[in-house]
This record gives sequence, C-alpha cells and structure tokens, in this order.
Amino acid sequence: MNLTFINDEVSQDIDDVIRLCKAYGLRGLELRSLNNLQVIDQCRAQIEELRMKLDDNDITTACIDTPIFKCDINSDLENQFTSLNKALEISERLKCPYIRIFSFWRRINRNEYIEKTHFLLQKLLVNAKHFPNVTILLENGKNTMHANGLELLEAKSILTDENFQLLWDPGNCIFGGMDQNPISDGYPLIKDYIRHVHLKDPKVSKNGEKQYLPIGEGDLDIAMQLTLLKENNYSGYLSLETHWRRFRTIPEVELDYPGGHAFSNGGYEATSTSVRYLSELLLKHEL
Repeated sequence: MNLTFINDEVSQDIDDVIRLCKAYGLRGLELRSLNNLQVIDQCRAQIEELRMKLDDNDITTACIDTPIFKCDINSDLENQFTSLNKALEISERLKCPYIRIFSFWRRINRNEYIEKTHFLLQKLLVNAKHFPNVTILLENGKNTMHANGLELLEAKSILTDENFQLLWDPGNCIFGGMDQNPISDGYPLIKDYIRHVHLKDPKVSKNGEKQYLPIGEGDLDIAMQLTLLKENNYSGYLSLETHWRRFRTIPEVELDYPGGHAFSNGGYEATSTSVRYLSELLLKHEL
C-alpha cells in the first residue's frame, strides 16, 4: 500500500504540496484543485508546468478527482461529458491511471432513477474507451446515488467494463448516514473491485451532529480497514482526504464542492498531522 493525500487538503500552491510530500517521502499525489481552479479546468500551460514540477520531484499522479456527475441527473449534462474529455487528456499528459467520478445527487425515489443512472455511467465509459490506459473510478459519495458498498456493488454488477472500477471511501458511508459499519458491511462486498481508497475520520454524535476529526479520533476503525486491505493484497493508494481543520469547521457546502483557497485554508497543518499518524499506524502494523 502507498500513502498519499488529495492536494487541496493541503494547499492550492503546488510548491506547498510538494514540500509536504517530500517531508514524508510520499511518491504519489492525488489532484483535485490548484490555483483556485479544478485541475480539469487548468489550461494547457498550467498542466505542463504542473507536470514538470512533479517530474522534477519524482512524484507521480495517483488519481485525478473530478466532480463529473456530481450534479442533478435531470440537468443539462453536456458539460459533464466535456469535463470527461478534459480529464482524459490531462490524465494522459500526467500519465495518471485513474479518474474519479460520482453518480449524481441522490433522489428520495432512487429506484425510479437508478436505471437512468447506470445508462449514463455506461455512456461515459463508452466515451472513455479511446484511452485504454485510464480507468474510471466510481466513488461512493455521501449523498449520491451510490453511497455505500452495497450500492457500489450494484453498479459494478451492471457495468462490467474493465475500465470501470471503484473508489472506496468508508468515511462517506458514516458521515452520510448510509452505513455506520462500512468496514464490516460494505467493504467485503466490493473488495475485489477497489483500486483507490480515501481515508477521512467522521464523528456522528447520538443527537446526529456530524463533524470530521483528525485521523484516528473519529468513528472509523482505520486499523481494521488497513488490516483487511492487507489481507486482500491491496496494492493501491491510501489517500488522505482529511476534511478537518484545526481552527475551523469546514461548512457542508464546501464538503459537497471541495476546492479553492477557502477550502484549503488551514489544510497544511491538518493533513500533516494526519499523514504523521497514518504513517506511524502503517509502520506499527507492518502494512
């Protein structure tokens, strides 16, 4: 297993991000937003500068996080497919194997929309087929149409393409109220399809108040998740998406649409703290 983090959980400045990577000997990086823009909205010159800086510091791109299909299923989706084309081109230039997507905002009457959801996901995969070195990863969003392990399995059982796999975020299950025991309930269902893992640590009180805490202080049994990943010979990345800041609580609207300077504010210290904890945990358990 390899450790990394999502860059804008640290800073919008790639130099800050690289500094933290080098401080902990991390060789890969997950990209979401830089310079107050989503990575997929960067111009060609910005992507080329990013590529050169990462190459100069021997850091690879582990995954590109996009907000594709993090929208209403009945909205105009043309821009979503345009974003996919941008992401595919950028992934090729950065030699990145994975692009993260979602599956639309969740509907109360989910069953009435799930067939359309899977149809649109399949259409996305067809558009991506000309980039055989890139795999599309569906993440279980905390309030999307696929929000826990069982629902991710549903998608994978229908969309069997090799270039379609899963990104597992057990913290989203807890924070979204879709599975309070995701490691025992959801993970075993999809373990063979997981290619990337996000780690964050939510805390849900008895009265339903929710917040994110430093890794190791919330409700997620991270040691158990790491143990099970090792047992299943997982060799991908563990990527910190801390969603926690020491001196402020990130508003939920920013959690739904993470990115930009406001979101990254205070992230360097918060992510450094969590990287240190997780590094020690991996060493302790020989993972």
